Amino acid sequence: MIQANELRIGNIVANTEGNLATVGEWHTITAECFTDPFLKLYVPVTLTEEILLGAGFNNVSIKGMYKHPIHDQWQMFLCDNEWIFRATGASMVNVKNLHHFQNIWHSLTGKELEIKL
Repeated sequence: MIQANELRIGNIVANTEGNLATVGEWHTITAECFTDPFLKLYVPVTLTEEILLGAGFNNVSIKGMYKHPIHDQWQMFLCDNEWIFRATGASMVNVKNLHHFQNIWHSLTGKELEIKL
């Protein structure tokens, strides 16, 4: 289950049937929409290579390493089936889900992560 404090408008999640939805498209965001029964209807989207490629990251010569063409010091590494985000050579955080990655991106750039799914 997703915790309400993990989400912000623009995050992509999936419903229990696997259909993608963007926070803010369901209905007007109110405190009531983030109650436990509502959140049980949605699950995180697991971060995958396909999503990274759709977000503009490129696979580089090192196996499991992806770089962004604009922010080339920002890298994602796949290590033991976990994604690790690195910035300027320092490992920052393990990233399991798309909405976590969107939040990191937004925190660092002030912009939405553009993804072609």
